[in-house]
Amino acid sequence: MIAGALSPLILAWIIVRGHRLSWAPGELTMVVGFTMITLIGYNGIISRPGDTFGIGLDYGYWLALLASIAIAATGFLRSQV
Repeated sequence: MIAGALSPLILAWIIVRGHRLSWAPGELTMVVGFTMITLIGYNGIISRPGDTFGIGLDYGYWLALLASIAIAATGFLRSQV
């Protein structure tokens, strides 16, 4: 998940440096975004933290899920250009 959080910075570095890519711009961003949606959704819905440890879903979970949806949507829109 850390790699997914850092992916916008890494991909921005690739664009700024002008590296040639073997894939269309935005495709990798979209794949990373969908992977993060899946991982965050799994951690919050299927493998939900229990109440016994005092751990629950707070605003950070929803913020991370929203950010990963934004990354996937941005990658999708970028790949359509």
